[in-house]
Amino acid sequence: MSLFIKVKSPITVRNHFIANLISRNLCTKTPNSSTTAKKLSPEIIAKREKYVAFEANFENQVDYSQLNSKEKAIHALHKEAVEQLKWTYIDPESGFKVNTRFRKYLLEKCCGSGCRHCIYDHEAVPVDQKELKRFNTAFWTPVENS
Repeated sequence: MSLFIKVKSPITVRNHFIANLISRNLCTKTPNSSTTAKKLSPEIIAKREKYVAFEANFENQVDYSQLNSKEKAIHALHKEAVEQLKWTYIDPESGFKVNTRFRKYLLEKCCGSGCRHCIYDHEAVPVDQKELKRFNTAFWTPVENS
């Protein structure tokens, strides 16, 4: 009796699995004709609409003159992600996933981790860590030591 299962096309299965894993982790998967989109409840639709209004108001308060070129690039990536209602985007410098304001909005409270896009004024962040970040009108950045 063999403990192995023979698969007719292991390479195709593996590639399909990896492609799905990558698209899911990078938040790039969009519904198409081969997938069925989940029908959203009225509550979720209302929450999304409320967030879109919140985001438009937030965006109007961003002062681009206070952002350096690196921060403008981060803001552009974040803006693209939230326009697509994505929870995360990839930081261009570190390669790490970063939660968007949309994700923070859905959490409905500060998690205390000092997140870049916290919309709750870092209220749950410990005081000694709060002093290490500044808000540049678009997001939280590390305080530069000079």
